[in-house]
Amino acid sequence: MTILELLLALALLGGLTIACVTWTTSAMRALTAQGGDAAWRLAAEESLAYLDDLFRTDAPAAQRVRADRRVRVEGSSIRVRSRQPLHTEPEGPRVSESVEISLAEGVLVAAFLDAEQRFLAQRPLLGGTRALEVRISEIDTGSSRVEVALTSLRGTLALRSWRLASEDLR
Repeated sequence: MTILELLLALALLGGLTIACVTWTTSAMRALTAQGGDAAWRLAAEESLAYLDDLFRTDAPAAQRVRADRRVRVEGSSIRVRSRQPLHTEPEGPRVSESVEISLAEGVLVAAFLDAEQRFLAQRPLLGGTRALEVRISEIDTGSSRVEVALTSLRGTLALRSWRLASEDLR
């Protein structure tokens, strides 16, 4: 093998190495972007499952006789009357009577309220959120569909809907 052939083989090997590194870098960037969307979607589904749990938890008997409804939608926030145990410092264990889900500076948060609708505590549910949309549509005279859509900063959508009695909505 001559020196010329050796130099040509080394140049060819160097070119292949650069091409492999470039391809690997591009593939890793694509996987990272998809992984971020998948992680947000998984967390969004967990947040919607938490809302699902709130809808399934029955309102306290004392609150059911009140004139106001169990689920209230105001703009892009949703308030559900549902007892939730929580631990706040320094007060210790407490029970909230309502939970309000809203969007604050790109973070989906759950605010816990007492029976007089005073703030007790707040907990972040989902970061990187661009929009929270809550829509209500009537299905028939006795029931309505509540649809909640979460949109990430990158445009990923998580959507869930529930059928609730119309008497529970306001």
